[in-house]
Amino acid sequence: MERKKKTGAKQAETAAADPNLTALFPNVASQFRGALSTLYLAARQLAPPEAREQSDEADAKAAFMDQSYYRLLHMVHNLDDAAYLLGKRLYYKSFLDIVNPIGRICGQAGDLAAMKGITLKFTCPMDRHICLHDPKAIKTALYQLLSNAVKFTDDGGTISVNLRLKDGSIDLSVADTGCGISEELLPTLFDRYCHTSRMDPPRHGLGLGLSICRSIAEGHGGVVLAESRPGKGSTFTLSIPDIQSEGGILQFHEPPAEYLGGFNPLLLALADSLPREAFLLRSEE
Repeated sequence: MERKKKTGAKQAETAAADPNLTALFPNVASQFRGALSTLYLAARQLAPPEAREQSDEADAKAAFMDQSYYRLLHMVHNLDDAAYLLGKRLYYKSFLDIVNPIGRICGQAGDLAAMKGITLKFTCPMDRHICLHDPKAIKTALYQLLSNAVKFTDDGGTISVNLRLKDGSIDLSVADTGCGISEELLPTLFDRYCHTSRMDPPRHGLGLGLSICRSIAEGHGGVVLAESRPGKGSTFTLSIPDIQSEGGILQFHEPPAEYLGGFNPLLLALADSLPREAFLLRSEE
């Protein structure tokens, strides 16, 4: 029977169950980031772009290194985002369009998902919708949901992203045709990192993603919903209040710039689940 899980601060364990551990995550991330930067520079010297452009073999070997680097950097970013779990990450909310940024991300994600044989579709009845939200936080949540969907959807599957207005809320849903989630995992789905026996296999990351999504939703006064059946796929819905600007006046507050070192943020977000071909410089015929 289909199950639905509504999350909230009082419904399940949160990162507050061990605030000292969670507070340590950003410090660990900072240490890892420095070491990874050194390794990446060394790898670039061993396999410079010009050498990769001239040799399929060199490009393939370097792609394995790049993929491993991106996966590690993705974990580091998740550790950084643990600040959301403690409520220590500031939200820079503005009255901005939410439709086009999500549409652009889905368009780019569709090209990457296709490398795994997955069709990704984005639907929205609106061309544009101005509402109060933190664009960086919403983008972070979408990356997490897309990452999970691509991880657990096999070749030939479909991921459907839908953005719509419903009962005074803005609902962003990501549905996949993947393996689904067993019934016993649903009650603690959004705090699974607290339960080592229920965490994903190592290649699937740290298990922080859904907890981060929940914190971002609650930071906007919203919730996250999950629906799933084993073997029938899953649907995750981020629902936030549709807050409009009084008198139609738009407020713009730019969030602090995020330095990514020139790396594609979407490629980082999906690094755990993409094939090696996504990291090649040379196109494979």
